[in-house]
Amino acid sequence: MPAAAVKAIPNVLSSLRLALAIAFPLLPSEWRLPAMIVGGLSDWIDGVVARRYKASTASGALLDAAADKVFTLSVLLTIIIDGAHQVHLWQGLIILARDLTVGVIALYAVLIGRFDAFRHMHPRLPGKLTTTFVFLWLVTVLAGAPLAWQWTLFVLAAVASVVAGIDYVAQFVRRYDEVYGERALPAHIDGADQS
Repeated sequence: MPAAAVKAIPNVLSSLRLALAIAFPLLPSEWRLPAMIVGGLSDWIDGVVARRYKASTASGALLDAAADKVFTLSVLLTIIIDGAHQVHLWQGLIILARDLTVGVIALYAVLIGRFDAFRHMHPRLPGKLTTTFVFLWLVTVLAGAPLAWQWTLFVLAAVASVVAGIDYVAQFVRRYDEVYGERALPAHIDGADQS
């Protein structure tokens, strides 16, 4: 297969996840579990191909991250609104703690004109664990697995999401200092002594 075609695979798979995210609320209930599995597998294959063939690009990484977040949000909202799986809004908010944190950091970086510090952030173990546990939790929910399994995976996903959110804040502060040689937050906000 030509190198150009191989390098296009991650972006094609990310685009597939975006399409699945848009379609998910409209799918018959019996198609939702297969769609969830396809979405998860596309994310995994996307990462494997990007790493193995060095097909990662800045725009591709942005598309991948956006596709992941939109797909997860679509599945969560569909499940919560559908009401057939005993998943509540508060659970969705905890599960999205990492993504909400990343969104706030990105917005802050844009507003202060320091987006390079955000772009230098990379996925780390807490974020990867969050993605894995959230996927497994949603699969058990859609599959109608025993509630004990669902709650175990929810707790794991929730803890991982909160830890990942904290880790992203710490990483942003560190990257900001490395890139700009100054504090990410003004001293009067982060509590540091100004004297």
